[in-house]
Amino acid sequence: MTAISALEGDWVQKGCITVGVQSFKKTLRARTTGQATLDYYEGVLVFAGNDCAGASQLVGPSKLGVVRFARSDANPALAARWGELHTITGTRSGAIWALPSARQLCLLGDEIPSSRPSLSAVAASVANLPADNCFVR
Repeated sequence: MTAISALEGDWVQKGCITVGVQSFKKTLRARTTGQATLDYYEGVLVFAGNDCAGASQLVGPSKLGVVRFARSDANPALAARWGELHTITGTRSGAIWALPSARQLCLLGDEIPSSRPSLSAVAASVANLPADNCFVR
C-alpha cells in the first residue's frame, strides 16, 4: 500500500494552456494533515510565451479545501485513494487520487458513493485520461 505521504508536495500539470501570447500550467500542492487527510491547494504558473517554456511566475497557490480519504488500494502498476473533497465554500464531492507512478498524479472526479469502486475501474479511467491532465513532479 502506498502511504499518503506519496501525495505530499508540489505538482505541476503536464498540459499547457495557451491564451493569446501567454501560457499557463496548473499547480497542485498537497499537505498531509493526518493519516488519511490532506489540505489541497491549487495555483498557476504563468509563462510569457505561448509554449509553457522559460521563466514562469507562480500565482497562488490558494487552499481549495480538505480531502479526507476513506480507503486505498494498490498493485504494482497503480496506487489509488478514494475520498471526499470538502471545499472551503462548504461543498463536497467524491475524489480519487491515483498514482500511476511515484512522479505522476491523476485526479478523478467521483460520486458519493464511488462510481469507480475498484482499482481496475480507476486504472481504466486513468488509461482514458489525456496524459496532459495529470500532474508531475
